[in-house]
Amino acid sequence: MRHYSAKRILSLPRLSHLLYDDQNNFTPERLITDLGLYEGVLIDASNITMHITIIPDPSLGKDREIVNKMIVSDDVKSLHSFLLFKDNIMLPCSECRRNQPFSPVVAFNPQRQRFIIDKENEKDEAKTIKIPIEKSVKEFSFQNNPFGPITGSYLSCNDELSLSGNLSDEKKDTESAALSCVNGISLYFSEIRRDFVCSLNNDHHVTAYFIIHKAEDACKEQKQSADYEKLKYCLVLEKVGQEPSMADLQMFDIEKYKKVLSDESFRDFSMALGLHANGVGCGSLLYLRRIYETLIKNAQDKCSLMSEWDEEEYNKIKHFNDKIEYLEAFGAKIIPDELSDVKAKIYGWLSKGVHELSEQESMELFPYLKYAIELILDEQIAQKEKEEKLKELKKKLQK
Repeated sequence: MRHYSAKRILSLPRLSHLLYDDQNNFTPERLITDLGLYEGVLIDASNITMHITIIPDPSLGKDREIVNKMIVSDDVKSLHSFLLFKDNIMLPCSECRRNQPFSPVVAFNPQRQRFIIDKENEKDEAKTIKIPIEKSVKEFSFQNNPFGPITGSYLSCNDELSLSGNLSDEKKDTESAALSCVNGISLYFSEIRRDFVCSLNNDHHVTAYFIIHKAEDACKEQKQSADYEKLKYCLVLEKVGQEPSMADLQMFDIEKYKKVLSDESFRDFSMALGLHANGVGCGSLLYLRRIYETLIKNAQDKCSLMSEWDEEEYNKIKHFNDKIEYLEAFGAKIIPDELSDVKAKIYGWLSKGVHELSEQESMELFPYLKYAIELILDEQIAQKEKEEKLKELKKKLQK
């Protein structure tokens, strides 16, 4: 479990924002493909909604407020949706080497799963972690099997609770309900396993493991403050395992970039994915920066072949972004138009991630900077394919 400051915990990405896009489409695959190992997201249980009915009460000489229904926060709803969804999702299949529909298996908590082993006929099971819980009178051992067959105590949860009671103090009642929500999730969903099966081949699986802990337990500052007070109503969901790894799932997706990357730069890209998949944020951005610098160096090498090129003048340029402007003035198209608004910030953020940001901040930044690099490479691939087609066209028509 990672530890953060109270302020940092409250600034973590919200689970509801990760699982729903701007058009409110459910995107559960992002917990598999976008959330790095040991990366945390916030579950804020405090935003509880009450449905209240006002009933006149002549005996009291005032109206009574009756609570009919209590609805959990958006983050808790999102957690429930992730635990219970049954529709297929698109995931990279490391065996098929392409994106495939995957069907979800029912989620469960491995630490609440029990199976029985006869002590007289006990057999070792490969890739199984066995944690003794208790012994029965017949010397059978009940044990947890977090990575064993997909059977166990399955999860259930509700977004709404129907009630019929007087409202005493709305603030206190919602705070009490939020605490109950936090305690319930901590008790039943402290560990989560979700399995997904490839629609093309049932032997191809993706499995993800998560833990959920109270935000107070993840806070390294055990002191009272306004931020720390808010933590009692929050939890942190953290990915602690995945098979195949994020790097394995993404590796086939970057093979197309071999067309425009040198062997060394492709190794850098692979290394960046591997480091990010294993929770190394700053190191992963270091390798992305190396790729970006190489792309600029390649553009410089092409421009240096032009008769009007002035190497001495170029070397006098100190700022990296000014070098890009100088090269593009020579006709070297480096940054796609789609990135024009952030062109001047890409290198700065890559460097900031290497030298200034925390591992967690770099982990969160990585997918966006990776996407920027991919857009640049996609543009180069499209240009290369266009040139090859034109070459073939001219060759054919000039016969």
